[in-house]
Amino acid sequence: MVQSGNLVYQGDASEAVNYFAKIGFKCPELSNPADYFFMHVLTELEGGPNFSQQERENVLSDAWKAHKNKHGTLEKKQPAENKYEVPPEAKTSTLLEQFQLLLKRSWREATRNPMRVR
Repeated sequence: MVQSGNLVYQGDASEAVNYFAKIGFKCPELSNPADYFFMHVLTELEGGPNFSQQERENVLSDAWKAHKNKHGTLEKKQPAENKYEVPPEAKTSTLLEQFQLLLKRSWREATRNPMRVR
């Protein structure tokens, strides 16, 4: 999560609720954590801790820096190698085959869709 260009959280979404609760932004029960983080943690709206926007940015940024120093830097996972290979010769459909397929699909959609059948 980024606020005003500063990283304030990076990690698993499942751990975000506990992390923000530890720094004073406890997500209320039965509420969507993503909505809470956006509406009350990253922006200044009613229902979250009373901070000015600058104080909020400082608290979140400082807490993340302290967390990162305590737990070490997060290692980026290496992307999986792309193992998909394009077949050397892929058969392409002729113009007539494409037209027939699209006509068939359109006919089925027109006759089966209850909004179009009268």
